[in-house]
Amino acid sequence: MTTLSAGPQQILRNLREIMNNKEDDDQTRLDKITLLVSSNMETQVCSIYLVLDTGELELFATEGLNKDAVHTTKMPAGRGLVSYIAKTADHLNLPNARSHPNFMYLPETGEDIYHSFLGVPILKHGISIGVLTVQNKSMRIYSEEECEVLFTVSMLLAEVISTSKSISLSGVIGGQNDRPEIVDATHSMPVNLKGISFSSGIAIGHVVLHQPRIKITNLMSDDVQAEHKRLSQAIRTLRASIADMLEHPDLARTGEHRDILETFLMFANDRGWKRKIHEALTQGITAEIAVEKVQISTRARMLRQTDPYLRERLHDLDDLGNRLLRILTNNQSTSVTAELPDDTILVARNLGPAELLDYDQNKLKGLVLEEGAANSHAGIVARALGIPAIGGVTDIFNYIEQDDPVIIDAETAELYLRPRNEILNSFIDKKALFAEKQQEYAKIRQLPAKSIDQQYINLMINAGLDADLEHFEESGAQGIGLYRTEVQLMLLSKYPGKQALTANYKKVFEHLGKKSITFRTFDVGGDKVLPYIRSTKEENPALGWRAIRMALDRPGLFRHQLRALLTAARGHELNIMFPMVADISEFREAKKFVEAEQAILESKNIGTPTKVNLGVMIEVPALLWQLPALFKEVDFASVGSNDLLQFTYAADRGNPLLQGRYHSLATPVLNMLRTIVVAADAANIPLSLCGEIAGKPKLALALLGIGFKNLSMNSASVGPVKMMVRSLNVEKFSTFLNEHLDRDSEGINDIISDYIAENNIKISV
Repeated sequence: MTTLSAGPQQILRNLREIMNNKEDDDQTRLDKITLLVSSNMETQVCSIYLVLDTGELELFATEGLNKDAVHTTKMPAGRGLVSYIAKTADHLNLPNARSHPNFMYLPETGEDIYHSFLGVPILKHGISIGVLTVQNKSMRIYSEEECEVLFTVSMLLAEVISTSKSISLSGVIGGQNDRPEIVDATHSMPVNLKGISFSSGIAIGHVVLHQPRIKITNLMSDDVQAEHKRLSQAIRTLRASIADMLEHPDLARTGEHRDILETFLMFANDRGWKRKIHEALTQGITAEIAVEKVQISTRARMLRQTDPYLRERLHDLDDLGNRLLRILTNNQSTSVTAELPDDTILVARNLGPAELLDYDQNKLKGLVLEEGAANSHAGIVARALGIPAIGGVTDIFNYIEQDDPVIIDAETAELYLRPRNEILNSFIDKKALFAEKQQEYAKIRQLPAKSIDQQYINLMINAGLDADLEHFEESGAQGIGLYRTEVQLMLLSKYPGKQALTANYKKVFEHLGKKSITFRTFDVGGDKVLPYIRSTKEENPALGWRAIRMALDRPGLFRHQLRALLTAARGHELNIMFPMVADISEFREAKKFVEAEQAILESKNIGTPTKVNLGVMIEVPALLWQLPALFKEVDFASVGSNDLLQFTYAADRGNPLLQGRYHSLATPVLNMLRTIVVAADAANIPLSLCGEIAGKPKLALALLGIGFKNLSMNSASVGPVKMMVRSLNVEKFSTFLNEHLDRDSEGINDIISDYIAENNIKISV
């Protein structure tokens, strides 16, 4: 077995001297590193390749290959051993490189006399930014010790590259004597990423990471024992912090949050994980670098797994490693207390609603989440605040850095990182046009949503936060068609008492005066987990124990809310709507609870509402076959289109793989909704629709065409929909649309688009 001519610690000490020499430019450092590795590992070749923004890998430095090939040889993306290593983010250890199916011969390098090959990726934030290789003439397998040394050198190389101040979009730029400088192309070139739209609008600004990246400044240490002690203490602190969180009353119950923390604790107590980090310290690196090294190694191994469960655990391990690094670097704060730029675009893996509300709303211009669905808590808050937001942006942290210029186009759910000037100018124009449209909407704010043929359409907003109430007057809406009572609960660490709940509902009445408000009872459970309400893990939470099902099974909680609503509504008309009703019997049972609470208040001579109207949300398809009987008993109904459509299509609307597969503007959907309208009209029951489709002018147009007169939407959508209504002849369009509802979905979309253009209907695209 081949041994190193110098021990690992000596190699790393020499490497530290090279890195600390401020007189050398980046190219000189690379040249010295290849010479150091080649001479100390007793290899005849050491080479460094870096990824360009074209995807090619360019030979940046070499000891042993033809020097004229430096900055000339470029390995095409997807071809050659070096490209294979960069793509897989894993090493190759080959006794005969030519025998590998990905081998690509490059005659200008003079490598034809070399056989054995060892290559490791140069990784930063989990993504390949280059490859470090060694070669020998003899056929042999490199030892585990040699692999470890090369892997450690590659990590330190990543730090050299990422801290280089010579950043360019083209991979290299001219330095001293026109020698190219090192570039981290992954974090300098423009990137376009796709996600899921949470809240509409356009935002241009600079990235603020909710949890700033951990900057490791100390790479090597001469005191190995001191590093062992630091690491052991940090792991003890990590375990204790997770255990404390598990004991916290807000999380000391079952639920997704507890499952995640228990997984963290399991990994934190894993002896193998701890042993690997301690073993890495023997090479003379700091505890921080040792943790990062094990993270990278574990990531590469788990990405090769075919078991989806094991691959999903990768994110847990990444989070655990980052928590440990924050303890070691004493950097556990978020950006909420930092000085924010005026154009803050907040980026996080995930975010609770309370955390989002902690940020300065005057400076927060947009939100980007790596995880989450449109109906997530953060998405609801973003819509209430009126800031553009997108989520489900996979692997965003592989590309993004603090202070990066960024554009959010929440209309198309796209993110533009480090945009080129032509893209930036295009969006500046687009945003200016958006601002002009807002001014047009402001002019009609106080005007009614009255069509050309004198039909009045009732436009209302969906609400649930104080921010919704603050923006109500600006919206020009006529009331609140859906007040999500559970949203306020998401911001609290414990369930509110009756007085607090009553005060919250009173505030809503005081804000709106005599305007109509429809309160939906708590839609919690399932995927809306509140840490202080016991829940069970379910395979299909959207179809599970939630909303009216939980309310009827836990009457104490239900009656508590009903009493608060009835008390707060004294002197007002009260509209209460029950969610997720699948059978008339559920409405009847819920109605009995309301009547019982009314009787209690009346017996105590406590003032009650002037009138109580009870309704249901039509969002479970089973209810469609009960409409005639249902409409004999309810006072009103509202179509919850978000859930109704996902249940109808059997498609999770939060699943990015299904985005765009099914269309809301489809003849099956329109015919289904028209069935509800016809039944409600026949029974003379007020009917509304509250959901995302109500706030999109083209879809709202179709809803008016099939007979809806009451729509509830996000406050920002009222202006565009009102403008559409005021340019529309409803009766004429309704006649036209109903003549074409036998078309296929694509056909109806084109027909409506043509009608809009031919009749000059004002719809912003």
